[in-house]
Amino acid sequence: MTEKSARAKRRLIEVPFVRDFVGRHILGGYVHFAMATSKVEFHPPDYNERVLAAHPVLYVIWHANMVACGYPVPDYDRARALVSPHTDGRLGAAAIARWGGKVIYGTGATERQREGTRGVAGSLEVLRALESGLSVLLTADVPPIRGRKVSRGVIRLARLSGRPIVPIGIASTNRTILAQVWDEMQINHPFSRVAVVGSEHMQVDDSLTDEEAVALLKARLDDAYAQALALTAKD
Repeated sequence: MTEKSARAKRRLIEVPFVRDFVGRHILGGYVHFAMATSKVEFHPPDYNERVLAAHPVLYVIWHANMVACGYPVPDYDRARALVSPHTDGRLGAAAIARWGGKVIYGTGATERQREGTRGVAGSLEVLRALESGLSVLLTADVPPIRGRKVSRGVIRLARLSGRPIVPIGIASTNRTILAQVWDEMQINHPFSRVAVVGSEHMQVDDSLTDEEAVALLKARLDDAYAQALALTAKD
């Protein structure tokens, strides 16, 4: 593909009608079919009861699990997903709408991503959602930085809201991991067994500095994701 044709393809997917059609009917249709045909196992077994008892919470996953964001939230009528306002995030929002989820637009700013992040506005919407009794699912890492580094923005949201973080890892038996992509995204295929691993809930209060909270959240996310992959590994 030439640079010119690549630019034309990018411009086409940025057209709202095209983006929404692809997101809702192609990406969303595939994800919805995978969700409908897969068996989900929760670890620990009382995962749903624990998160609903602590509601509202911050469901936190690695960006690698974003395609699977429908699995760990027991009740999306009382939850929102935080997604990027950029084209890929809006594709994801259209896919989430396919199965009834609702979103908040916002993402963190980095050296490689400064324009149109809605970082402040998105954070305020998250805080208002939590205050109104809605849980929020968000990713810990900020695109497009490799290495699974926890954003301090997640820690600030937990500290300001006083709501607990639920670190989560997800994996399916039938999966493709896109190793060449910055987040090593996992695509979950239909007719799978899916493991949702919820780590111990994490309260960010005065007993933790931001640095300690970042390190603790990364450790729990890495451990939960490793457990999910192990639980769904092929024999």
